Amino acid sequence: MTARTVGPGSGRPPSRDRTEVASLVGIVLLTLLGFSAFFVGFLLAPLAVLGFFALLFYSRNRTRAARGSNESTESEASEAEARSRLIRESRERHAALTRDERRERTYEDVPPPRSAGPAPKTVSGDME
Repeated sequence: MTARTVGPGSGRPPSRDRTEVASLVGIVLLTLLGFSAFFVGFLLAPLAVLGFFALLFYSRNRTRAARGSNESTESEASEAEARSRLIRESRERHAALTRDERRERTYEDVPPPRSAGPAPKTVSGDME
């Protein structure tokens, strides 16, 4: 009986089990690498962008508060005035349009209603 040796010096190829395990490990590593790339690309990157904008927002508010907030109240007041002016003008335009429509439209312009079918039959006489 001879001893079986497997390996690089024996001249025999490595067993199938070792090559299968190595290929499975490679497949698992590639899958995990793909999942981590997906996770970073689609979940963490948007959170980083959101955090960046939140940081800008908070730093802007801090500097505005440090300056005494004069500019913000003036701009907010002018925005409120512009908003109320736009609302008032749109209401005036709407009222003018409805007045013009009422003046132009008369009852002769309105077509008579169409019936959906023949008139229902009525029963004459007493119903007892």
